[in-house]
Amino acid sequence: MKSPTINRTLLHACCGPCLTVPLERRDKKELVVFWFNPNIEPAAEHSKRLRTLKQLQSQIPFELISDYDYEKENRRWHEAITGLENEKEGGKRCKECIKFRFVETHKKMEELGLDGFETTLSVSRHKSTSMINKIGKLISDTFIENNFKLRGGDNRSIELSRQYRLYRQKYCGCGYSNPKNRLN
Repeated sequence: MKSPTINRTLLHACCGPCLTVPLERRDKKELVVFWFNPNIEPAAEHSKRLRTLKQLQSQIPFELISDYDYEKENRRWHEAITGLENEKEGGKRCKECIKFRFVETHKKMEELGLDGFETTLSVSRHKSTSMINKIGKLISDTFIENNFKLRGGDNRSIELSRQYRLYRQKYCGCGYSNPKNRLN
């Protein structure tokens, strides 16, 4: 049985720098970019990353949805990872974090009537692409597996971030991944 053609997808974006490569490689596919990252802390960092995403949007036009209540969703995120606070980076806490964001991305994809959803998370050399893709497929068969690190995607993201003068963060996002280990 042949897979259905996916032309209109919801692309979960973790940040502007990681979005650069999927935008460059989108071919003829129509992407709607979805910003849902209530895991990013503190709130000022969340705002800074969203501003960077919008800065990129002003240089490479794309449709962006970023319509959630950060404080409410950040509380929900903390509830989802309760008990996993001391997990190492890349472990169970990260799996639950990705799952939390993918469930909301899938809901938004269905709400918008799009064909599938995908993520920019696989651009980072610090993230396990197989873990990301496995979680996405557990959420729904409409998840589109990618490995944006391939063909030098991680380095290309760095080059494009410099070209577009984008802020590049020093940690994944949640306060637990911050090398300074500060939540506020």
